[in-house]
Amino acid sequence: MSNPACPACGTETTLARWDDVSGFECGSCQGHFLPAPALAAFFESHALTHRFERLVQNVRAAPESPRNLSCTHCEASSFRTLQAGVVELDACAGCASVYFDASEATRYFRQARFKAGGSNAVKTGVETVEGVSAIVSIIYELLP
Repeated sequence: MSNPACPACGTETTLARWDDVSGFECGSCQGHFLPAPALAAFFESHALTHRFERLVQNVRAAPESPRNLSCTHCEASSFRTLQAGVVELDACAGCASVYFDASEATRYFRQARFKAGGSNAVKTGVETVEGVSAIVSIIYELLP
């Protein structure tokens, strides 16, 4: 079975792992796709199944995304926009899979560093790879 196509640009993705959640990264647009089963397994492994259920509820109640995205997990094209501080991310209303633009994880990482250490903390260089490691933190912030 091949890796799914990117919801944004349709390019085949490659398997990626951040902390203890697996997803897919697009080599073309650098976006990241976390299918709903991976998110559900992540929350279940931390005894937080209720958080995935909350994510599904939040996604379905969120405003429609202005972007034209296609979920490669459930094939729906009904994405919603969720807000985590300065970061907007898109989630599928059909299954709650999540898509991050390449810059969204980096912006979140910078936002988290600013909260922790002020403006001097953000002046240091932040690579996209570091931003990608913040994906799980974004999910947590969306689900109080």
